[in-house]
Amino acid sequence: MEGKRSRRGQTQRQSWNEDNMKKALEAVAAGLGKKTAARQFGVPVMTLKRRAFGKNISATSHLKILGMLLLLDGHLSHTKNLNVIIKARENFVTIICLPPHTLHKLQPLDVKVMCPLSHHYDKGLEKWLTNHPGHVITDYQVSTIFCEAYLMACSPKNAIKGFQNTGIHHYNPDIFIEEDFAPAKTTDENSENGDPDDPMRMERLTHTPQPESHKL
Repeated sequence: MEGKRSRRGQTQRQSWNEDNMKKALEAVAAGLGKKTAARQFGVPVMTLKRRAFGKNISATSHLKILGMLLLLDGHLSHTKNLNVIIKARENFVTIICLPPHTLHKLQPLDVKVMCPLSHHYDKGLEKWLTNHPGHVITDYQVSTIFCEAYLMACSPKNAIKGFQNTGIHHYNPDIFIEEDFAPAKTTDENSENGDPDDPMRMERLTHTPQPESHKL
């Protein structure tokens, strides 16, 4: 009897295919219950639950269509990590690295969380020193002061505003004014003048064109 049950179980496991599983996952993504989808498409309910919960998320068609966007800074752990890039491609995640020297304007965490956190922390330090003249701040006071600043800065409201104030969501390419690009003018001028390591660059910059001689 044990052998028959084993063979019967093996036959049952092999009776479904990946096409039916994909259809079941599509139905679950559309709102159909997992047990109902498993029964309708003839796939194991536990396998369907496991894949629907993300252990094999690449099989779901809604991710293939919509995908996900992951914004990162240019740290080497992100840009040089091949495993991260491969895993993102397998799960339909598009990685975009923010340009260098722009995080103070484009990174939501810097704009609406870290900047206010630094501001509130400085204010907390000043307040403590004012209320305790002649004393210095030690490690015992830092945790309390930082905690108060953290609770004021790291809020869901500020996190949402971070994406709004950087023009990421909702997308707004006109959120920055002309003055925001002023620091880049130095870089533009350097690029127009050529490579700074070019030995002929200084000669070109200092060269004064001579007037052409006119033939009689």
